Amino acid sequence: MSHLDDLQHLGVLAAYLDPIWNVLACNDLFLSTMPGLERTYSIGAWLFSPIAKEVWVDWEKEAAWNVAYNKAILGLYRNSQQARDLIRRLSPNSEFRRLWASSVDVNYSRDSDSLLHVRHPPNSEVASYRLSIAPMVEDMTVLLVIAIPKAYSGPRNPSTADTWTRTVDTL
Repeated sequence: MSHLDDLQHLGVLAAYLDPIWNVLACNDLFLSTMPGLERTYSIGAWLFSPIAKEVWVDWEKEAAWNVAYNKAILGLYRNSQQARDLIRRLSPNSEFRRLWASSVDVNYSRDSDSLLHVRHPPNSEVASYRLSIAPMVEDMTVLLVIAIPKAYSGPRNPSTADTWTRTVDTL
């Protein structure tokens, strides 16, 4: 926890996660970007909550990446209780099922140049973050995720990010 606290003092969001993206420990800055995460401490489950669409500016892109990651990681850990819990939580969600069925993409990592764009409650201030994901133990069962704040560089109008993204994608 002292490492996470040190990162918080530097303005860096940080968490230790298991491979299925359950939060093992995190700093307060990390929690502040995902209101309600403390209900499940599962980023995969939180991402398909109503608040996630409000907070993550490019929700559709992030959700699609997360589903592709889940496909990869669930293949590796399919017999674990954590995998079963995640599928039990997500399978009733129609948007999760839509994204799962609409793509064969599988991802084991995230491109470090792919920024996460966040709208912070309660004032809706927007920021971008460069994510770094690093294994903390040899068997990769504990990951350190840090999010370094950057000037906002997401869609031009974050209040209509989903509409703008769909428009750009169709051009």
